Amino acid sequence: MKNLFQIWSRVITFDCTWVLFAHGTCVVVPATSSDPRQAARDILRGCAGGASIGSVIRLTQLPGWVVTAPHPDVLTYVSPEDVGAAASDVTIAYYGSAALAADASELRILRAERANPRDFARAQGKPGEPSGRRA
Repeated sequence: MKNLFQIWSRVITFDCTWVLFAHGTCVVVPATSSDPRQAARDILRGCAGGASIGSVIRLTQLPGWVVTAPHPDVLTYVSPEDVGAAASDVTIAYYGSAALAADASELRILRAERANPRDFARAQGKPGEPSGRRA
C-alpha cells in the first residue's frame, strides 16, 4: 500500500505549508495562513464540480504521476497501483481528476505539514532575513 505522506514529502522539495487529503490530493497553502487546514479546504472547495481534466506530470524519482488541477496549488498523486504501470496519460488524468473530485467532496484531511515561517521567509529571501536557499 502506498504511503501518501511519504510520497508527497519527496515530491514537495521546497519549504511550504501543505495539506494532504484522503484520495491523494495535496494543497499548498501560504505559510502565513493561521489555519492551513481551513485554507486548504477552501481552496479545494473551489475545485469541486469542475469539468476540467488535469495534465499529467511524470515523476522521475518515484513511481507514479501527479495530475494538475484548475487551481495552481492543487495536485493529485496517482500511483501505478491505482491505474497500472502502463496506463495512458488520459487514464491517469481521469483517475487523478476523479480522486480530486472525491477529495473536494469529502474534505477528509490526512495530515497537514506546516512550514516554519522563519525558514520560509529565509527561503524566499525576504528583507531582514538572512538569505538561504531559494524556493
